[in-house]
Amino acid sequence: MNAQEMYRKMLAKQSQSSDAPPFKVSAPALSIPDDTTLVVFGGTNWDNLGKGKEAHTKSAPNLMGPCRLVLPGVKVAFVATSSCSSHCIALSASGAAYAWGRNQCGQLGLGDTLTRAGPTEVTALQGTPLSAAATGKHHTLWLGAEGDLFASGSSKEGCVGPSADKRREMEATPVAVPGLAAGAAYVAAGGAHNLVIDREGTLWAFGSSECGVLGNGTDGQYNKSDSSIKLAYATEAAPLKVPKLAGRKMVHAACGPQHSAAVDEEGRCFTWGCGGDGRGWPQEPKGAGG
Repeated sequence: MNAQEMYRKMLAKQSQSSDAPPFKVSAPALSIPDDTTLVVFGGTNWDNLGKGKEAHTKSAPNLMGPCRLVLPGVKVAFVATSSCSSHCIALSASGAAYAWGRNQCGQLGLGDTLTRAGPTEVTALQGTPLSAAATGKHHTLWLGAEGDLFASGSSKEGCVGPSADKRREMEATPVAVPGLAAGAAYVAAGGAHNLVIDREGTLWAFGSSECGVLGNGTDGQYNKSDSSIKLAYATEAAPLKVPKLAGRKMVHAACGPQHSAAVDEEGRCFTWGCGGDGRGWPQEPKGAGG
């Protein structure tokens, strides 16, 4: 019995009992313990990670087990990194942001492109308490506690939203991402795209459309040259609703390098984008985008 069959049987059994409460899924939530410890492990040679080069050096060793990373006087409440990125974000209980790792596109939001070996406070966001963040390959999303959304890093693929200065290819200081009237409640970042759930449960996407990761029914592929084959992909800098999930209340979303997934309040999981290596369903479920 596969997962879809199990889900159908569960709903059928529930409908047979008039006393059964409606099945609902809530957004994931974590309580912050009184004492928090930030630990890291793995590669620390940020500029060479994922490039096929020898990353382990004496000055930037591979950490073979959890190592405590101390931020004096800071109670860490949230951390963000991903398989797409070579940088990390930590948020304090008061909403302050700290960033470290690779920074060649300004993804750390520190106003420059210098790599940071350890946590450095993102002073540009002081005065805006943050509740979450998400890291893409060369960009970062910053979620304000009041629903404000900011982004920093590479802007040429639309990853940092429509406020980016079109005269350059990056925003090293976080810029506001407009277009979400209800305010943002959850953020996820992929290789070069983002998913955002607003406070009403609507799912939005922006960035590169390669492989159909934005869920808008196209991969945006086009040929840049009439005289040769030079493929490129359309970008969407302004957040757009994922059309086939309109009307559903979404509670969770996640991005891979070239695929996306989201869960609605009824526990249905939708996937779209690159379906290779088992990342999508064997066949497209009804209602899935892409």
